[in-house]
Parts: sequence; C-alpha cells; structure tokens
Amino acid sequence: GLKVLTVLLVAAVIFMHFLADVKGYWLLHPKRARLIGIAFAVVALVTVVAGFFVIGTPAEARRVRLDDTRVNDLWNIQSQVVTYWQQKQMVPKTLVELVDPLSGFSLPVDPETGNGYEYIPTGERSFTLCALFSSNSAGSAAKPLFEGESFAHAAGRVCFALTIDPARYPAFPKPVR
Repeated sequence: GLKVLTVLLVAAVIFMHFLADVKGYWLLHPKRARLIGIAFAVVALVTVVAGFFVIGTPAEARRVRLDDTRVNDLWNIQSQVVTYWQQKQMVPKTLVELVDPLSGFSLPVDPETGNGYEYIPTGERSFTLCALFSSNSAGSAAKPLFEGESFAHAAGRVCFALTIDPARYPAFPKPVR
C-alpha cells in the first residue's frame, strides 16, 4: 500500500508541475522554479542516502543474498541426507552418494567460490555441514532444520552439527519380495 501511495504522490506532483508549466507559471516566477528544482534534488539525495541506511549498500545486499543462497543449499543437502537415511538407515559417507539423476538432485556449490560445501558424517544418524558465510544471519531468511534449530550463522566458516530424529523421520519400510 505504501508503494502505491508513493507512486500516486509522485505522479500527482509531476502532473501539477506540468499543469503549472502549461499555464506559464514557472516563466512568471523563475525564483520559485529554481527553489522547487533545488527542493526536488535534495529530496532525491535524501531518499538515496536513506535507502543505504535502510537496505544497506549494494555490496551488503549482495552478501546477504549469497548467504541466503548458502542457507538454502545447506537446507537442500540436509533434506537429501535425511531422505538417504530413511532409505538406507545410514548417512552417506560423502555427498557424491546423494547425486541422483532420476530425482534431478545435483550437489549445490557455493555461489561465490564455486566450491562444494563441507560434509562430515559423524555417526549412524548424525552429520556436520559447513559453509563459509559473508555476513551474520541477523535479518536473513534462515530456515529451520529441525525443531528449535536453524542455520543462523556468524560471518566466516560455520559448521552445523545435525542429528536425524528417527521418531520424526522414520525409516522407509523395506519392500517385500
């Protein structure tokens, strides 16, 4: 709603300026025309500067976007590991075991470096996922993995120790032959 109101306000001001120009108002009052021009330039400058404070610089926005992509990649890997465990009652030894052309899953890579994410199996139902983040996750869309957990992170290399709860993610029944 605020965006629509802003667009309508800008359109109304431009239309009023155009009507004044058609009637010759700005030719009769050149000082007012100059003041209006300066006022609009100041408003535009303040708007751009305020945008940097509210949204952040383009570099900061890029870092947050890359980190959100990393979080989504880790979430997808975690989901694939859980499915693998449900099928085989063990976590994969390496991430390459998750690649499945039939389901279309391919291993995601870091969007900035192109390197794969770090995966360490730590038990029959546990594993660790690591990624190199550019910024803190405050305000980013960290998705919850398991109840009470998320991929909230600080800047730098962060590892997430995860354990699959068999009550929540039961093993798939073996087919009867």
